Amino acid sequence: MSLQLALLLIGLVIIAIVALTAYDKGRLAKSMRRGFRFAEPEPAGLSRREPVVPPPARPEEAALLEAERKVLRGDVEVPLDSPASSAPTHPLADVLSDIEEIANRPLNLNPGFDPPGTGPEAARERGVHVEPDEAIDFIIHLPGPGPVSRRAALAVYKQNEYKLEYPRQLYGRRYQTNFWSVVQHDSEATQYSDLKLAIQLVEPRGPISESELNAFVQVSLKMADSLHRVTKLSMPFETALARAKELQAFYDEYDVIAGVNVLAEPHAPFKGRTLLAAMERVGMQLDARNIFNKRTDGRVVYSVANLAKPGTFPASDWDDFRTTGLAVYMSVPGAKDPAAVFDRMIETAKELTRLLGARLADQDQRPLTDKGIAAIRGQIQAIDAKMRAFGIPAGSDTARRLFAAD
Repeated sequence: MSLQLALLLIGLVIIAIVALTAYDKGRLAKSMRRGFRFAEPEPAGLSRREPVVPPPARPEEAALLEAERKVLRGDVEVPLDSPASSAPTHPLADVLSDIEEIANRPLNLNPGFDPPGTGPEAARERGVHVEPDEAIDFIIHLPGPGPVSRRAALAVYKQNEYKLEYPRQLYGRRYQTNFWSVVQHDSEATQYSDLKLAIQLVEPRGPISESELNAFVQVSLKMADSLHRVTKLSMPFETALARAKELQAFYDEYDVIAGVNVLAEPHAPFKGRTLLAAMERVGMQLDARNIFNKRTDGRVVYSVANLAKPGTFPASDWDDFRTTGLAVYMSVPGAKDPAAVFDRMIETAKELTRLLGARLADQDQRPLTDKGIAAIRGQIQAIDAKMRAFGIPAGSDTARRLFAAD
């Protein structure tokens, strides 16, 4: 009887383990389905750019963020403080929502290896001195006696940073050089006298929450305890939450694109090879997302997308490609001297109409007049002035990071 009883107990334990495993797998599958669900894009005009799908919590995952975006109109003078609910819609926003991609890069933890263009030597050659941005980051400083190695700092950081969802970064001040850099971009042998943890207070889904900010503080405290360092906050906890809401209002107000359309004549769509030659003629380059960009000093200043969804062009099969229109657009907050960039963009759009035998149109596919161009330019100048008054000028590194201009 004792043997039978033992076998019975073992059988019950096995059944319980199988049941628990099946339950956990079911929860995992449900979580994955939730994490990778994509909603249909919503129409957009002069409205806020808000995500439909939240970005992933893991840095190794990437997702397309479908969004609403403000589009400046040329047919009316649109006050910048007008409510989004009263704004007209624009098909260009639907096209852009289909081609916008935000990817989080994983940390480089390979010992002794730095990606091309990174590392201390490359940073010194470029004269790059990288620190957290006090305008949009909540920063916790971890000073302490003696140096800490890159391996030790990253080990503690990676054990805890998975708990965070908002963009964050670990910075270190090189021991004996006072040169600040991003820790994961440095070589394995690098040592630091000081460390700083930073988390961005606003991102497309909205301002940072109290729970997320508290989780960030807890991660910092664990690092400080493990590395025997003190913690110094850049601002009080409540001030950080208030600043996040202020930045969100700023983001909502000025997350704006200016765009015009280049339309083919009826029954005469643009042919692929002709279109490709015209793009090369005006200096536009096809990027990895299969849209065309104009770059200045390595930065995208304006782009050309296919007016037909999903907004992209073919990577190679140009002989059979046809389209009836192009969307030429720019990010206003991401452009340095945005009015001047808009002027160059309009010149490019007009040159494309000449090369393709097309016509220039507004967001409603009506002929774009000089008056309409001037109206859009005036709104851009007003945005530029208000952004400067707020302390985050258009085209600055802070603005480009906040509005994801690259």
